[in-house]
Amino acid sequence: MFRRKHLHAPPVAVRPGTLDVADDNDDPMLPVLTQAEILAAVNLLEHYIQLSPGDHPTDLAGTLIVRLLDRLHRLDNLDSPEPAH
Repeated sequence: MFRRKHLHAPPVAVRPGTLDVADDNDDPMLPVLTQAEILAAVNLLEHYIQLSPGDHPTDLAGTLIVRLLDRLHRLDNLDSPEPAH
Protein backbone atom coordinates (compact mmCIF):
# COMPACT_ATOMS: atom_id res chain seq x y z
CA MET A 1 0.00 0.00 0.00
CA PHE A 2 1.34 3.41 -0.94
CA ARG A 3 1.34 6.35 1.41
CA ARG A 4 1.59 9.90 0.32
CA LYS A 5 4.04 12.05 2.16
CA HIS A 6 2.30 14.60 4.31
CA LEU A 7 2.88 17.93 2.62
CA HIS A 8 1.99 21.14 4.37
CA ALA A 9 0.31 23.83 2.35
CA PRO A 10 1.94 27.22 2.58
CA PRO A 11 0.32 29.35 5.29
CA VAL A 12 -0.83 32.03 2.87
CA ALA A 13 -4.42 33.20 2.99
CA VAL A 14 -6.49 36.34 3.01
CA ARG A 15 -8.94 37.85 5.42
CA PRO A 16 -12.51 37.45 4.19
CA GLY A 17 -13.34 40.45 2.03
CA THR A 18 -9.82 41.92 1.97
CA LEU A 19 -6.47 41.24 0.41
CA ASP A 20 -4.61 41.72 3.71
CA VAL A 21 -2.53 38.78 4.88
CA ALA A 22 -4.32 36.91 7.65
CA ASP A 23 -2.78 36.29 11.06
CA ASP A 24 -3.56 33.99 14.00
CA ASN A 25 -6.07 36.44 15.49
CA ASP A 26 -8.29 36.51 12.40
CA ASP A 27 -11.19 34.33 11.42
CA PRO A 28 -10.19 30.98 9.92
CA MET A 29 -7.92 31.49 6.91
CA LEU A 30 -9.53 31.12 3.50
CA PRO A 31 -7.60 29.85 0.52
CA VAL A 32 -7.17 32.23 -2.37
CA LEU A 33 -9.49 31.23 -5.21
CA THR A 34 -9.75 32.61 -8.70
CA GLN A 35 -13.07 33.67 -10.18
CA ALA A 36 -13.01 30.63 -12.47
CA GLU A 37 -12.42 28.26 -9.52
CA ILE A 38 -15.31 29.78 -7.58
CA LEU A 39 -17.68 29.51 -10.54
CA ALA A 40 -16.61 25.90 -11.22
CA ALA A 41 -17.21 24.96 -7.58
CA VAL A 42 -20.65 26.62 -7.63
CA ASN A 43 -21.53 24.75 -10.84
CA LEU A 44 -20.54 21.39 -9.34
CA LEU A 45 -22.46 22.08 -6.12
CA GLU A 46 -25.58 23.05 -8.08
CA HIS A 47 -25.42 19.77 -10.03
CA TYR A 48 -25.01 17.86 -6.76
CA ILE A 49 -28.12 19.54 -5.32
CA GLN A 50 -30.14 18.65 -8.44
CA LEU A 51 -29.07 14.98 -8.23
CA SER A 52 -30.00 14.50 -4.57
CA PRO A 53 -32.70 16.98 -3.49
CA GLY A 54 -33.77 17.06 0.13
CA ASP A 55 -30.63 15.50 1.63
CA HIS A 56 -28.83 17.15 4.51
CA PRO A 57 -25.61 17.41 2.44
CA THR A 58 -27.50 19.47 -0.14
CA ASP A 59 -28.24 22.02 2.59
CA LEU A 60 -24.50 22.26 3.16
CA ALA A 61 -23.91 22.53 -0.59
CA GLY A 62 -26.41 25.39 -0.77
CA THR A 63 -24.65 27.16 2.08
CA LEU A 64 -21.32 26.75 0.31
CA ILE A 65 -22.79 28.23 -2.88
CA VAL A 66 -24.01 31.30 -1.00
CA ARG A 67 -20.63 31.77 0.70
CA LEU A 68 -18.68 31.31 -2.54
CA LEU A 69 -20.85 33.77 -4.46
CA ASP A 70 -20.62 36.27 -1.60
CA ARG A 71 -16.87 35.94 -1.69
CA LEU A 72 -16.82 36.40 -5.46
CA HIS A 73 -18.92 39.56 -5.05
CA ARG A 74 -16.46 40.88 -2.48
CA LEU A 75 -13.52 40.16 -4.79
CA ASP A 76 -15.29 41.95 -7.64
CA ASN A 77 -15.85 44.97 -5.37
CA LEU A 78 -12.15 45.03 -4.47
CA ASP A 79 -11.22 45.09 -8.15
CA SER A 80 -13.60 47.91 -9.06
CA PRO A 81 -12.42 51.50 -8.61
CA GLU A 82 -13.84 53.65 -5.84
CA PRO A 83 -16.69 55.96 -6.95
CA ALA A 84 -15.74 59.63 -7.15
CA HIS A 85 -17.33 61.89 -4.53
